Amino acid sequence: ITIEEYFDLGFLETEYRFIDPTRNIVVSNCGGLGKFISQLASILNNNALYKDPISFRMNENGALTYYDLEFVRNTVSTMAHYEKIYDYYKEVLGRDSYDGKGSTIYVCIGVEDGTFSGKDLNNAFWSSILNRMFIGDYHGKSFSASLDVLGHEFTHGVVSKTADFATIPKDKNKANESAALNEAYADIMGSLVEGQNWTIAESNEIVRNLENPESLEHPSVKGGDYYYPDAYLDGLTIEDYLKEKGYKTLFDYDRGGMHHNSTVVSHAAYLMYENGAFESREEMAKVWYNSLFLLSSYSNFEDCALAVIKSAQNLDLSTKSIAIIRDAFIETKMLEVESYEVTGTVKSGSIPVENVTIEIYRTSTNTLYKTYTTDEKG
Repeated sequence: ITIEEYFDLGFLETEYRFIDPTRNIVVSNCGGLGKFISQLASILNNNALYKDPISFRMNENGALTYYDLEFVRNTVSTMAHYEKIYDYYKEVLGRDSYDGKGSTIYVCIGVEDGTFSGKDLNNAFWSSILNRMFIGDYHGKSFSASLDVLGHEFTHGVVSKTADFATIPKDKNKANESAALNEAYADIMGSLVEGQNWTIAESNEIVRNLENPESLEHPSVKGGDYYYPDAYLDGLTIEDYLKEKGYKTLFDYDRGGMHHNSTVVSHAAYLMYENGAFESREEMAKVWYNSLFLLSSYSNFEDCALAVIKSAQNLDLSTKSIAIIRDAFIETKMLEVESYEVTGTVKSGSIPVENVTIEIYRTSTNTLYKTYTTDEKG
């Protein structure tokens, strides 16, 4: 992080600010501003006012002084984390910034629930309209503390420039799988950038657990416990169900499981990693990242599974690794179990042949499904 001297036209004096000119990162002060006003200010000023996140001054002893120590700390954390996120995407995945074109990474921190409300946002979000991130506090502590959360929001920017998953459901009476994919990819990549564990936001308070989703009442299987809305409609229309549960709109119901059901996908990612599908987290990141280019706005869970398998094939992962990936998707019911039957005897003339390997391949993806070996009866 570089400290830059500049002349503040507002105060008509020399001040200082933090910048990262190498990675082109700008962290802005949205302290006191709510979601709407912070975005409006960002548009109107094009970050002219909010480009200078921390105003320092030099006292008579030559030491820098500042107004808000907590904000300074949060800014340092934010910049340090986004430097790591930028470097990970650049060095591991070959992507320069969220759009692959080196665009400035704008981050507004300190966003409140309402303008000068003093209430924590308890959230962070990416704006696809403004191409920047807005970070709030979570129960009194800035989300700048959580590298995986910041990586999550950055990944939303990456997704918006690749698959661009739709957040509004195509069929409101079914689970919003495209939006859940958006959240899942963000969690998976955020976890991989952090490289420590499979929980999200543990530096603040764990909000999702990719290893054990049910521990936080999230589903690990499509249509299973805690999965919604499909699992809970029971023949009702979504309107009747929302009314019965006291929800006003589908937005109050997580847009049909946008965040909630994402753990089905991220749990599949956890399973394939733990079962040895990848040689490293970096290889896993490459497989999932490259699968984004095989998907589109209304892709569903099955599309995702097939795209990840295809991405693994394109990156020359072993047959065994691809089988582990496939099995993770079957276990979470993102892929249906295929039925098949093998009958007959392998013979040389009239003599049964032992230890012949029979491989069953999936015709749709040309991937190995099962392997059998004949016994002494052929």
